[in-house]
Amino acid sequence: MPRLAVLLLLCCASSVWTAEPATAAPALAPAATAAAASPAKVLASPYQRIEIANARARVVVVTQRAAIERFELLDVHPVDLPSHLGRDDAAWGGPGKDGKPALAVLSNFYSRDRDAALPTTVNLHSLLLSDRAGSLVYGLDGAKDIAPWTVAEQAADRVTLRYDNRRGLTYEMVYAMDAQRPTVAARLTVRNGGSDTLTLNPALVPINGIHQDYPAGEVSLVEVADHRGGAGGTMTSYTVSPGFTQPLTGGADWLALRSRFFAAFWTPGRLAVEGGAPAPEVVQPVATGPGATGPVAAGPAFASGGWKADAKGYTAANQAFLNVTCDPQVLKPGTRLVQEWSLTATSLRKADLALLDKSEQGIEFTGSFYKFFRILTEALTWMLDLIVKLVVNYGVAVVVLTLLIKAVLFKLTFKQHESMIKMQKLAPELKYLQEQYKDNKQMMAQKQMELWKKHGVNPLGGCLPILIQIPIFIALYQAFQYSADMRGSSFLWVHDLTLPDQIWGMPISFLGGWVLSLNPLPLIYIGVSAWMSFSMPMTTSTDPTQEQMAKMMRWMPIVFGVIFYNMPSGLVLYFTANAVLSTLEIKWIRRRLGVDAPKPAKA
Repeated sequence: MPRLAVLLLLCCASSVWTAEPATAAPALAPAATAAAASPAKVLASPYQRIEIANARARVVVVTQRAAIERFELLDVHPVDLPSHLGRDDAAWGGPGKDGKPALAVLSNFYSRDRDAALPTTVNLHSLLLSDRAGSLVYGLDGAKDIAPWTVAEQAADRVTLRYDNRRGLTYEMVYAMDAQRPTVAARLTVRNGGSDTLTLNPALVPINGIHQDYPAGEVSLVEVADHRGGAGGTMTSYTVSPGFTQPLTGGADWLALRSRFFAAFWTPGRLAVEGGAPAPEVVQPVATGPGATGPVAAGPAFASGGWKADAKGYTAANQAFLNVTCDPQVLKPGTRLVQEWSLTATSLRKADLALLDKSEQGIEFTGSFYKFFRILTEALTWMLDLIVKLVVNYGVAVVVLTLLIKAVLFKLTFKQHESMIKMQKLAPELKYLQEQYKDNKQMMAQKQMELWKKHGVNPLGGCLPILIQIPIFIALYQAFQYSADMRGSSFLWVHDLTLPDQIWGMPISFLGGWVLSLNPLPLIYIGVSAWMSFSMPMTTSTDPTQEQMAKMMRWMPIVFGVIFYNMPSGLVLYFTANAVLSTLEIKWIRRRLGVDAPKPAKA
């Protein structure tokens, strides 16, 4: 069992990535509410922040290219990590529904390993890119068009910003919050008031990084995904890695950037050149919520393939971003370009996923390993959610779940130890058979089977409980690795059951930021398991290979403890509780079978 479990658990080990910003931009002045909660240091600038919100989310729009700086979820909070793990200050937003800081899923993500050669200090979303050499993008010059946009209209849930480039083009960006879900709809209008016909090549950065609670431990879980074909279509996902670049063709329903417990969706809408009457004032989100079959406001030019995208990983930070470029649009004098899209940021909790449409809900399951164990993982997660309604705390629920699994497997465990004890008693007879038929392996195997059958011994009896528990262990790992509902759950000294239970740590700079930490749960597991292993009589065997294997198995708890050391503490709590219960269970079984008689009381 340990060898099989070690191989399976090693498949879950993490890798490391780095990242790079998409575009340079001046630093922004803090907003009134966001700055109070976030100690991130930024320089003063002429740019202004405007907040719009609905019941679920708050979006901070900046007058720098009418971009989005922050997208905060009002009922989700940052995880306060131990100081030695560092903290992403940009994740701490303004007050949420309960007065605690809201979590910014999209924000200005500073990184301790940011490349010093890169000038940008701000990561913006829905950022309109500047003209490139020989190509008009939006007609915006990177050197000239740096003045703030003007706030033309503002309400609690919508804002309109305008800009005049003084070269014949005027711009209007409208952001409007959806009434039900954490979605903001965007409509950009570019009017050609000059006398020349222009060909624009629209390009923007819709998503520029996404929140991770602990990037060092969640590095391998950042993925990019696209979906096409509506509710019955297919989703394709790609794991972000250092230097990662993935072209994404047009025609997708949406593009998404996913971290461990959060996702951000960019949904394309209408892209068209119009003339005559002004564009309609009503801006509707592209997606419609639960039960939707796909984008309902998508125009033929944009949603059917009039664009392409590149997903890229940074080179010096734990982030990724999306670049979108559109087909050339000819803008005659007096006409206007209208471009629409929606941006959604969400946690992957069940209640939040229920607000998304059917295709978007698939972002919860991306990795093939998770998909394979999905049914069992969902079953165990459902059991934990059910238990936690009674005991309130997920840590207590893990202990109760361990007890229930132990109770279900008790009969198999009893038969396993009964078979092992009988095998030990038959060791002299087996040794005699091996010596008697050492020159006839076939006859020796036949006599061994007859001996086992005579005494009711099943040589494979100890394997069944082990084979049953392996998928349970893996499914629990998946549950604590991916269940957003368990995020932030504490137990005793553990701050978050989805993270390692580090109570002390010291970064080792010359080892690339690797942290030397003290994690009590794995150490408790090693102590309990090692004591149980060395206190039990070692199984005797006439086979030297099996004898050597039995000796090696005594040291497997230490190997397991090393493997578990930086895994989610909820999983380690299960193994630790399982080790304690197994120790008591085995002692009771051995007494029941008359192997370990209770010591007589002293007179």
